[in-house]
Amino acid sequence: MKVLSTLSEFIRNSLNFTKRDLVSLEEELEMVEQYVLLEVSRNNNSLFVFRIQNLENLDLADIEFPSMVVQPLVENAIKYGTDDNEIVIDIYKEGEALCVVVKNSKSFTNPSEVQGTGNGLSLVIDKLRLVEMKYKVTYQFTSGLYENGYKAEIRKIVKR
Repeated sequence: MKVLSTLSEFIRNSLNFTKRDLVSLEEELEMVEQYVLLEVSRNNNSLFVFRIQNLENLDLADIEFPSMVVQPLVENAIKYGTDDNEIVIDIYKEGEALCVVVKNSKSFTNPSEVQGTGNGLSLVIDKLRLVEMKYKVTYQFTSGLYENGYKAEIRKIVKR
């Protein structure tokens, strides 16, 4: 029954979020947590660890962030790298930038192992550009292999 209530809440939030350009980062991460619970249930409690690390105890309820951009990154992290691995979202400030980094710890021996269709990343980039044009905020997006696996990073830089 818990799975059904999580699914209905996830669908309801997805529909509501598509109507909004921005949500609080807290809301976005709650949606991601719902998605991860559904994935764990769907995959018979897959053996991966999921953590959100607010490294500077930022007030996530007060941070506006584009809706529906973190979930596709977590979806990719699960899809391409969850054999007894860890998926972590790090949130921190670096200068004027707010950084949201999604990482998985799977070791890739060949970069072609992480090449998918690119639809999820394209949708994230499109959404960031759309929000960027509408609001006075710059977003930078990068993704790729790093020493401990794969990571995707969104940097929010407020224009002064």
